[in-house]
Amino acid sequence: MAGLTGAFITSLYTFRMVFLIFYGEEKAKVSEKHSVYLKVPLVILATLSLLSGFVEMPQTLGGLSLFTDFMRTALPAPTLTASGSTELTLEVIASLVSLAGVWAAYLLFLRQRAFTKAVSVSTAGKILSRFWAAGWGFDWLYDKVIVQPFLWMARINRDDFIDLIYGGTAWYSEQTNRFLSFTQSGNVRWYAAVLAFGAVLLIALVVFV
Repeated sequence: MAGLTGAFITSLYTFRMVFLIFYGEEKAKVSEKHSVYLKVPLVILATLSLLSGFVEMPQTLGGLSLFTDFMRTALPAPTLTASGSTELTLEVIASLVSLAGVWAAYLLFLRQRAFTKAVSVSTAGKILSRFWAAGWGFDWLYDKVIVQPFLWMARINRDDFIDLIYGGTAWYSEQTNRFLSFTQSGNVRWYAAVLAFGAVLLIALVVFV
């Protein structure tokens, strides 16, 4: 069902673009000069668009499976297969749904353009337009369901046990640095005395331990 809905919407907005661009009002003067830098990419894209449909074809149209054969080298083969009649039925349904999207675009954006414009400027149309422009509300839903709860838990868990370990380590390092900094007086006699004391302590540990 989701695939059929996607096919209908794709046909609808694609042919909306076609009808508005090629059958709509001219809003800018089109230049007739076409350079090779524009033609070459268009030819390449058009060629790839035409040929890409032949890398995988259903059994009802020849059963060409170049893409499937390539993917089988890395992924396991599909275990579910449809019969020829089922596959043909689904193809017919998908084609009819796509044509229904084209017909709806024809009615809304070519035949009944005034009606469509009136609906778009109405209160309901503006609300629906804002809803679609906001990504169907998924950004708001994601913020409320994922982002805000995560931030709330992060604020509560800011001073947890793990953070205390790292904080204690930092505090210990800071206090040790302050204590050892007192030994850095710049007095050579003091450095020699500390060195001698350390040597005596080391010898005592070796002899008596």
